[in-house]
Amino acid sequence: FWVASLLGVLSHSTFVIASIAFLMLHLASFFQGGSPYRRRLAGFLMHQVPALAFPAVWYLIFVRHMEVGGGPVQPVHAVLAETAAYLLGLPTHAPWSYLALVGVVMTIVIGTRRLRQDGGTEWVFFPVMLVLAPALVLLVARPKYLYFRYFILCFPFFYMLLACVISRATRPRPLFWLLTLAVLLSIAGHGTRLVPLLAKGRGHYAEA
Repeated sequence: FWVASLLGVLSHSTFVIASIAFLMLHLASFFQGGSPYRRRLAGFLMHQVPALAFPAVWYLIFVRHMEVGGGPVQPVHAVLAETAAYLLGLPTHAPWSYLALVGVVMTIVIGTRRLRQDGGTEWVFFPVMLVLAPALVLLVARPKYLYFRYFILCFPFFYMLLACVISRATRPRPLFWLLTLAVLLSIAGHGTRLVPLLAKGRGHYAEA
């Protein structure tokens, strides 16, 4: 866990979002009880203190000295809508991007509610990973230049939650087919971006 957390932060500083989410998930299981209190406390501190200490040190010695060269300044809501459009394979311009944002929010709400009804602690992880931790990082960092790629870390976890929602929506049958069609359309939408990427690469680096 320590090594994974360290390598995650070294790969991209936004991994701190996942570190916060893992912290909250561990905290939820800590208060759920089970094993003796001292053992739970020792396990919690042993896992989480080093995992959170490294991003703090990394920020002090490296991240705070980084300089972003520049780029277009976009409002936060536009970036979030663009991110949602990339998540679902929809066009990144309005109104599609904002419809995608509504779909993402609905998925998070429905999926979290379903997981909470199961009685486990997993339901704590996803809203923190997908909403609360990114919002906290934005509030603290206050980046002048914000791009959708800063949220790419959240993508696989969103798809986990989306899979949970879809897998349980087998009744009624018309809803199952409707969701199947939605997934196929999303795959087709992603394909419109994937095919040019495979054909030309990202930025024609090979030619350069």
